Amino acid sequence: ITGINRVYKCQGNSCIARGCRIDSKTKLYEKDCLFFPDKDQTEKASIMFMQGIDSIIEFCNEKNHNREAPSLQNKMCNSRSTWEVISNSEDFKNTTSMVAPPPPPVFSLLKISQRIVCLVLDKSGSM
Repeated sequence: ITGINRVYKCQGNSCIARGCRIDSKTKLYEKDCLFFPDKDQTEKASIMFMQGIDSIIEFCNEKNHNREAPSLQNKMCNSRSTWEVISNSEDFKNTTSMVAPPPPPVFSLLKISQRIVCLVLDKSGSM
């Protein structure tokens, strides 16, 4: 994902932007540094970071994961890619490949209450 790192400081009705500084000890960007992605992207793998980018269609793997990014993925998963985390999970290891299409889902109404809407989108094309 391409873009720029900026710090915005605002006082009253005035804001200034500047490039982010890197801490000489930690080699990480300063605390208030924000990443602003470019409008046009070509990267295909980063679905856990920026799902809204049209070109993103898959999880990152060992080859294309940015282990240095200050992301929640790196923080929570010891800098492992999303596909590394998924493929090494017990849930994934203990599954077998499907030989037939899955059965249609069954939904049951358990309790009538106020209307709740849940929208699930699959952009992968494999579903």
